[in-house]
Amino acid sequence: MHLPTSLTNAKNKIYSTRGISTNSRKENFQLKNVSVLSGGDINDTYLLTTSNQKLVVKLNKADRFPEMFKKEASGLKTLNSAKALRIPKVLNYGVIENQAYLLLEYLPSNSKSTNFWE
Repeated sequence: MHLPTSLTNAKNKIYSTRGISTNSRKENFQLKNVSVLSGGDINDTYLLTTSNQKLVVKLNKADRFPEMFKKEASGLKTLNSAKALRIPKVLNYGVIENQAYLLLEYLPSNSKSTNFWE
């Protein structure tokens, strides 16, 4: 599988086939597919399909946006604690060779109901 350049350097250290630490436990999986997700201008965002689950990883240059993902992770955890909305769980974040990453639980989109705006 050919991985995007920004993902290649981080792959072996963040989500290697030997596993990833999420919430103090190590999960073993095989990375099966990587696809680009759209929606932002600052980060590169990918959907990772593994043998166990789907994950989302956001990547950017750490020197351009210092501590951005640390702050985003903190904000997501705060929003999640309110239990008012379904917020993706933060699984991991950090910096590897000036490549910042934020690893999140994947939340599939739901279709809008016919009375969505009412």
